[in-house]
Amino acid sequence: RSIKFSAFSIVNQKNKTFKMKNLYILLAFFLLGSVTHLTYAQAENDSTNRVYEFFEITEAPQFIGGFEEMNKFLSSQIIYPKEALDNSIEGTVVVKIIVEKDGSITYIAIVRNPGGGLGEEGERVVKLMPKWKPGYQKDMPVRVQFMIPIRFKLTSKKTKK
Repeated sequence: RSIKFSAFSIVNQKNKTFKMKNLYILLAFFLLGSVTHLTYAQAENDSTNRVYEFFEITEAPQFIGGFEEMNKFLSSQIIYPKEALDNSIEGTVVVKIIVEKDGSITYIAIVRNPGGGLGEEGERVVKLMPKWKPGYQKDMPVRVQFMIPIRFKLTSKKTKK
């Protein structure tokens, strides 16, 4: 048995000609199915790794215990930097984080830094934070970008050492 391949037709032993149109249709369905599968898989992959903005999600990530517990944690961990104390530097440090699907914190970056070591201290303390309750979009945990403002304020000039 021999099968000859030509540009326009396939001929088998009984000389029955199958038009390439049929082969092209079959090939088109195969390719269309492959492309659709790849596009779907890519879209699914993008959505699982997408980082949502705070306003895009149905349920925001949250420090376990809420805002008050986060403030207690920050207050108990922050060590006012010597340079900031010596120069009476105060201000708000803004730290950008990504709360992952499992509640862990990644991508820690200082967005606003008043100087004197305050930004570095804010970053250090955020790195110490335990896992958060993750953010949700349509009942699915998602990665969420979040900003944490940390206010550094000297209580009195006597604090200066």
